[in-house]
Amino acid sequence: MFTDLMGYTALTEKNETAALELVKKNRNLHQNLIQKHSGQLVKEMGDGFMATFDDTLDALSCAQEIQIEAKASEFDIPIRIGIHYGDITIDNEDIFGHGVNMASRIQSIADPGGIYISESIQELIRDRADLETQFMGAVPLKNIKDPVPVYALKGNGLPPPEKRRIERIIRRAIYLKYSRNAAITVTLILVAMFIWFIRTYDIERAIVTKTVAILPLQDLTEDPEKDYLSESLTDELIRELSKVSALTVISQRSTRQYAGIGSSISEIARDLNDLNYVVDGTILLEEDQIRTEIRLNDPAKDQVIWSKEYMESISGSRQLWGEVAQDLSRMMGIVESKQISSLWTGIRQVDPETYELYLRGMYELNKDAGNPELALSYF
Repeated sequence: MFTDLMGYTALTEKNETAALELVKKNRNLHQNLIQKHSGQLVKEMGDGFMATFDDTLDALSCAQEIQIEAKASEFDIPIRIGIHYGDITIDNEDIFGHGVNMASRIQSIADPGGIYISESIQELIRDRADLETQFMGAVPLKNIKDPVPVYALKGNGLPPPEKRRIERIIRRAIYLKYSRNAAITVTLILVAMFIWFIRTYDIERAIVTKTVAILPLQDLTEDPEKDYLSESLTDELIRELSKVSALTVISQRSTRQYAGIGSSISEIARDLNDLNYVVDGTILLEEDQIRTEIRLNDPAKDQVIWSKEYMESISGSRQLWGEVAQDLSRMMGIVESKQISSLWTGIRQVDPETYELYLRGMYELNKDAGNPELALSYF
C-alpha cells in the first residue's frame, strides 16, 4: 500500500511550519492505523508511506479508515492511496520489485481522497458485496510496460471516481507515445494530422467494457442427486470469464430467475439493461465425464452467433471452464494477448470426489436460502 499527501510541496513553500505540523499528524495517523490493521510500516517518504499486509482485506480496511479519519480531522490536504497484490523482494529492511512499482504508480493516479486498486486486488474481492469498485480503464503507467487495468473503491465516504481525469491521462499517454516516434520521421503536415487524430480519438473505445450474462446451464443429467450441478457449474464459468477485465459479467443472482422460463434472448437482454451478449448452454454428466454445449447469442439479432461442444473428465473440469472462457472472450472480440492467455495457464487437475463436494458446498452457500452450515460440512 502506497499513500501520498497531495499538495504537500506547495504547502511547504507557503508555510513550512504548517507543513511540518501536517506531516506529524499524517505520521501518527498512518502509524496507528497500519498497526491496528496488522500491517507493517516499511518506509516513510516525506509526505507518503509504504506499508505491507499479509491479508488483502486488512490493507483495504486500513486504507478506508485512513481516508475516513483524514476527512474527519483538520486535514485540509487530501490523501491518495494505491494498493496492489504481488511479489516483493525484502532486502535490509526495505522492499523492492514489480509489486512495489505497481502500487506506487497506481497511487500516483488515484483520485484526491480516493483509493485505487490493481486487477490482482479486484480478483480477490470480486465476490464481496460490501466492497464496491468501478473499473477506470487500462491506464499507461510510468515504467510499466503494458497499460494496467485499475479500479476505484467506492462508498464509505470516498469521493466519486473521476473517470474524465483518467481519460485525460490515457489520452496524454497515447499522445506522448506517438509524438515521440513521429518526431524523427514525419513532416509538419503529418504531425498536424496526428494532433487532429488525438483530439478526435474516442477515448471510450480504449476503456469500454462489454457486458455479458451467462444464463443457468440446463442440466440434462435428470438425476435428483445432481440438482446442484446447473447452478454450481454456471457459477464456475462466471468466475472464469470474470477474470477478463474487458468484460462485465452479470452475477448469477441476477440471471438465476431465467432458468427454464422460456424468455427470449432479446427479452432477457432488455431486462438486464441492454447486454452485448448472452451465453446459454447445457451440461450432461456421464459417469466421470462432463459434456457441455455452450452458445453465444447476439441479443440485438436474437440469434446464436457461435456454439461449441466440449467433453472433459471431472478431474479436468477446471481446465474445461478455462477453455470455454477463453473461447468466449475471443468470440466476443476481446483481443488475444499473453495477459489474456495467462489467465488460464497452469490450472491443475482436481480430485473428482473433492471437486463434487466443493460444488455441493458452493451450491448450498450461494442459493437464495443459503445454508452455510451444510456448505461447511461439504467443504
